[in-house]
Amino acid sequence: MNKLTSLFIFLGILSSWNSAAQNSEPVTPEFLQYENSKWVDSIMKTLSPDERIAQLIMVAAYSNRGEEHKEEILKLIKEQKIGGLIFF
Repeated sequence: MNKLTSLFIFLGILSSWNSAAQNSEPVTPEFLQYENSKWVDSIMKTLSPDERIAQLIMVAAYSNRGEEHKEEILKLIKEQKIGGLIFF
């Protein structure tokens, strides 16, 4: 098979693959699909816009720092209602 024939075969396969991809709906991976959770939705409805934004924030908490650091973290949890902590 010469190079020109190979090129035409490749272009034909590419063309049929492209048209098939355009005619089908995009596939969303299962782990990205949102399923309604009644519990989550009920909690989110009770939060103010500021509290919803705070739920997106994760704060670094260091185990080797003093009492002042611990109090600062507790204040963020109580007052800002942050969404999470990551411990270092």
